Amino acid sequence: MVTAYWSVISMLSAGLITMQPVMADSIFDRIRSIVTDLYGQIVAISTIVAVTVAKLKNFFEMNDETADRFMGCFAKFSPESIKNEYYTDLLTWLRDDIHVEGTKVHFIYANKMGEKYLKRYKKYFRDPEIREFDMQHEQWLFGGEQYTAPVLKAIDEFMELTAK
Repeated sequence: MVTAYWSVISMLSAGLITMQPVMADSIFDRIRSIVTDLYGQIVAISTIVAVTVAKLKNFFEMNDETADRFMGCFAKFSPESIKNEYYTDLLTWLRDDIHVEGTKVHFIYANKMGEKYLKRYKKYFRDPEIREFDMQHEQWLFGGEQYTAPVLKAIDEFMELTAK
């Protein structure tokens, strides 16, 4: 059942992501709005269905107390709120090689997310400062002190660089 569910979600997501404009911009704008809304709904439903304490504990290497705190925090978000978060992410377009004179962009990169994210950071931002960590996405928030301490240290160092 779970495998079938994720197969359907994967096929729908792949279909949505690979849609390309074939007509005038105005037609694509309408389609993009509909597709983005549908994709947001799929993500919201998938997140709610897929997030279980056992999966989180395993994926983020959480202890029971941390997993319970996370679930308590996550439970306060409505499906509509989750959908809106993904929806706005899909509508926010970035141009390549963003550079603002006198500004430095800093990233925390969890390498278990995959190299495509690292490539994205480098594509959209000129000369970003990237600190790489051997962890899953957001694991530093939930995975215990061994993940939290080094990331917080890097953030402090980023802030010191910014203050100079």
